[in-house]
Amino acid sequence: MTAFDVQTLGWLAAGLKLATFVCRDMRRLRLLALAANAAFIGYGTADRDHGAPHRPSRAVSGSERRRTGAAKTAGRRLRATAPVRRRTSQ
Repeated sequence: MTAFDVQTLGWLAAGLKLATFVCRDMRRLRLLALAANAAFIGYGTADRDHGAPHRPSRAVSGSERRRTGAAKTAGRRLRATAPVRRRTSQ
């Protein structure tokens, strides 16, 4: 399967998903939803094998934040940029 075929499968899955929003018949809706899910699963497995572009995850686990000290510096930055409320005397 080429990269073009992988992208075509992804667009087919997206099209099937969008088609479910205009269905008026429950049987047709379920069939389209099953076909869309199967196409998305196929796209996901083919995409992993053939290298369509992926975006790296920016999520960091809590243990990694604690280990690197990122949690402490993020808190300091947050406190430094938070607006200060001052009481006004009447």
